[in-house]
Amino acid sequence: MANPITTLTLQRGDVFRRPAIQRLSRELLRETVAVARAEGALLGEDDIENVIKHQINTPSYCGSSMLYDRLANRPLETEYITGAVVKLPTSTGWMFR
Repeated sequence: MANPITTLTLQRGDVFRRPAIQRLSRELLRETVAVARAEGALLGEDDIENVIKHQINTPSYCGSSMLYDRLANRPLETEYITGAVVKLPTSTGWMFR
């Protein structure tokens, strides 16, 4: 979730300190966890909160690889980072597209 959010907002790590971005991050992570669980992974709400805490505590100057690729006009690695979540159905049948 960090790669797409920093890339779309063109902001580094401090973007995750914003409450609206934290809510968006949780929703993206919930979708990712749903897909992972459908594939047999043992993940839950605690894992989501651990990722959110990590992102909030990331130094504000840190960015993601996709952000730096976008800033340099290089091809984005979207398929490699988010492709599985977008392609695989979740237990609810709903997924981001």
